[in-house]
Amino acid sequence: MAAPRRPDPEPLRTDDVTAVTVGTIAWAVLLVVLLVLHNRLEDQGRESWVWVAAAGLFLGLVGIRTVRRRRAALRRVLEQPEDGGERLLRGRVEGLRGRRGRGAGEEQHGERRAAHASIDHVSASL
Repeated sequence: MAAPRRPDPEPLRTDDVTAVTVGTIAWAVLLVVLLVLHNRLEDQGRESWVWVAAAGLFLGLVGIRTVRRRRAALRRVLEQPEDGGERLLRGRVEGLRGRRGRGAGEEQHGERRAAHASIDHVSASL
């Protein structure tokens, strides 16, 4: 008989916009450095590194846009009158669950916990 499962830890509160922005800045700095060293890279057959850094920068910019839009959407949800934001977010989670079909109870519990963590995260950063 297996030992009982420990409860899941609470989700960490993070600032996704800052994390993605820092990563994007790192890709931008790397791209500039690689462009400066382009002749050396070309001599060594590593000119593709420039394209890797350019792709990282592009995907980082897409990521910044995505996490900013998510943060704005969560703030709009929280601006709903007295408990309306939480009910609205729960309704969206329920709607997503309905589109994908009912999963195992653990998966549904995880989605609900993630929705509440998002609400807690946004309310803490406001």
